[in-house]
Amino acid sequence: MALATPILDSVYVQNAIRLVQALAGNLLALKVGVEATRSYVLYLGGDPGADPGGLLKRTAFAAAAIGAGPWTVKNVYLWGPALADSVAHLGSVGQPSSPLDTIITFTATAPFLTIITSLIAILIWALNLIQMGIRSVEVALLAAVGTVMAVGLTRADEGVAAVWWRELVVLSASQAVQVFLLTLSVTTRFGNRDPHKI
Repeated sequence: MALATPILDSVYVQNAIRLVQALAGNLLALKVGVEATRSYVLYLGGDPGADPGGLLKRTAFAAAAIGAGPWTVKNVYLWGPALADSVAHLGSVGQPSSPLDTIITFTATAPFLTIITSLIAILIWALNLIQMGIRSVEVALLAAVGTVMAVGLTRADEGVAAVWWRELVVLSASQAVQVFLLTLSVTTRFGNRDPHKI
């Protein structure tokens, strides 16, 4: 979270987002013109599949998504680390300052196998932090391309906008899933006790 916010707020990313929003607005205007013409021709032919009102609603949704896409990306991504923090403290009575503090404190009096397990847990935690950095860049990319994918909202099946939303939610929640799995593995290793009291 701490890494994604400065990346999303950087001038380079903000300029890229504005450029892509302008491109998406032009694409939306072009697509709505084509779809309106197609819908009008179908309507004149008496086709029940012509839905000018639905096109108007979907166009409004697409325009709102183009304008609010970057804000949505930032807020959904900020939800992810908050969820990961909540998952990290599941079942804990007192909240330690860091799960690494608990592991390091425990290794001072632990047998050799537990020390090795703790070192592996620290390595996995470090990999999780590296992945968080990679996710931060992916979030910046989602903020930029999401506006173009929002043009797909003019289709009845939502087009690629549904894929974009799913990817954003998966990317935001993946850190919480990793923290949950790491906490669960430590808990299971040490006999179903609270991992923060090991």
